[in-house]
Amino acid sequence: MSCDKPELTLHESGEPIVSFIVHGQPKPYGSKVGFRTGKVCHNCRKRSGFISIVNQDDKKLKAWQTAVKMAAKKAWGEKIAIDYTALVVDITFHFKRPLAHFIGGKTGRLRTGAPRWKIDPPDTDKLIRATWDAMTGIIYRDDSILIPGYCPKLYASESSAHIKIYNAEDYQPANLRLNLKEECYA
Repeated sequence: MSCDKPELTLHESGEPIVSFIVHGQPKPYGSKVGFRTGKVCHNCRKRSGFISIVNQDDKKLKAWQTAVKMAAKKAWGEKIAIDYTALVVDITFHFKRPLAHFIGGKTGRLRTGAPRWKIDPPDTDKLIRATWDAMTGIIYRDDSILIPGYCPKLYASESSAHIKIYNAEDYQPANLRLNLKEECYA
């Protein structure tokens, strides 16, 4: 009996097996908040009942994950989800620049010294988790086969995420060069 695994095409010089852009504001998984439900004992002032865990930013997260799923399906097409090899995922998160980065508001010039790198929240690891989970079942069967690649947070003219997925065997550290064209990050 032959194995029916889909053929994973290797690309020249570390090219990704799939690359696509998701338009919209990247959203992280929120923090999990635990609390007890049930009645309070008046004698000992303790709660009895179950512990509930809630993801805080659920509504905004669902919209982001839907956008990721749609873009992944469009880019991947009808191919079978990969489940038999390690994959490296590079995600460049772009966040729209705040007006304070411009002289005279949005129509003005970019201020000298305006940062290129976004170093404030959301946390990169939470952005990655939310994005990886949205692609599960489309490009790969389970995110346990994923290896985080280069995942910077940058300021740009519009919010988006550029996702590139590589076969781990074909991934080359030289691919970690960031193309910092000024017109892309104005």
